[in-house]
Amino acid sequence: MKIATSMIEDRIEIINPAGEVVLDLPVRLNVTQVCSQIMQRRIELQSALESGEDERIGEAIVRLYEICLGEDNANKLFEWYENDYITMINDMTPFFTDILFPAVDAARDRLVESRKKVKVS
Repeated sequence: MKIATSMIEDRIEIINPAGEVVLDLPVRLNVTQVCSQIMQRRIELQSALESGEDERIGEAIVRLYEICLGEDNANKLFEWYENDYITMINDMTPFFTDILFPAVDAARDRLVESRKKVKVS
């Protein structure tokens, strides 16, 4: 039997225009373990974006990044970008939209299906 893992192991490498790696962040995340937290952070971020309140948006981004990347990696990222959230979000979007969020959605779907299959007597 082949079992698809919900673990994400990846590296985020920030490169400069010369193609040199200027920041290397190892990412190891058990998506199933933090699925509900990530879903909650996504909802908070969407709400903050709809509010248009810059401070609220910034706080939501910080919380999302800390859950997804770990506090240490998130802080390294914030420091490297010198809190330039617009550039950071633009650069980091592919990691979230192409890798992380699809994995979270798949993990959530598997959890829902697993719960349907388990019958309590």
